Amino acid sequence: MAQWRENKMPPGMDIGRGIDVALWPISAPDDDGRCSFGAILFFSPTMAEQGKLLIGEVHPDFIRTGGQNRVH
Repeated sequence: MAQWRENKMPPGMDIGRGIDVALWPISAPDDDGRCSFGAILFFSPTMAEQGKLLIGEVHPDFIRTGGQNRVH
């Protein structure tokens, strides 16, 4: 059984102290300067909102997805 709530980390990952560093692959910036999380989108937007330091490794061949799956 899986649990998912919008803007909440899953049980076991929500340690109550927040996220110090978030590192994940992203697409190259689009015309607006925003990068997409590509196919890795399950908790990426939530981690980006809660993380204190965000590090993205740019992959030019990543797909772009819409919605809230972008970071600036």
